[in-house]
Amino acid sequence: MNEDAATIKDWADRNGLMLNTAKTKAVLFASSQQRRFFSDADVPPLIVNNTIIPLEDKVCNLGVTMSKDLSWASHVRGVCSRAHGVLHRLPYRAGMLSCHIRRELAMTLVLPLLDYCCLVYLELPEYLVTMLQRVWHVAVRFVFGLRRDERLAPFLERMGCASLEERRRYFVGLQVYRAVSLRRPHYISEMFQRRDTGMAPQTRSSSLPQLTVPDSSSEMRRRSFSIMGARVWNELPLAVRNADSVPQFRRRLRAYLASCH
Repeated sequence: MNEDAATIKDWADRNGLMLNTAKTKAVLFASSQQRRFFSDADVPPLIVNNTIIPLEDKVCNLGVTMSKDLSWASHVRGVCSRAHGVLHRLPYRAGMLSCHIRRELAMTLVLPLLDYCCLVYLELPEYLVTMLQRVWHVAVRFVFGLRRDERLAPFLERMGCASLEERRRYFVGLQVYRAVSLRRPHYISEMFQRRDTGMAPQTRSSSLPQLTVPDSSSEMRRRSFSIMGARVWNELPLAVRNADSVPQFRRRLRAYLASCH
């Protein structure tokens, strides 16, 4: 770790940047099973500019909270907390607003919080999925002025948007399409290989084949984007994968996911 820190500092110095040790965080990621064999106290101190950087239980980068045990519980709780904060303020004089305006508020202020960076936590444990879903249910009750004991299913359909799980699959499919067909961005396109040749796609093709699903030796690895993305892509019909453009792919993917609902 100290060698990595020194490499980062050298890169910063070469590019005229200053590494602020006061804001520098360090975390050692490992699964719960791996952590049974060591503790953070066994790790040598990380020293940068003669300053010891303590190991943190979790760090936040660009709004994504990453815990040392590779759990997304802290991040999901943060998402729910921010969404509830918005929902707590929305009911103020909500009676003066039409149902259409309340729906636009929920779609604009709440749903983006639930969608943000959702590709990094695919296949969440059920209790975390339930936490996110309950937040959206609160938003639906706000839109239609429902009591807590009223049946939500008809009103969820009237919202006119897909479920949170369906939206995550939509974003996964869209990102993989850009990586496989357009090869953008490059560092993501390198994650996927064609199943027919075993080579990374070099050019856009009118026929986009299925992708090779890498082997996974752990549950954490199985939930990674490179594996889940390939699986979601392979489940799509050929007519969806072979879209000629991103807008066409979006339309076909939405229609396919809606038909599966």
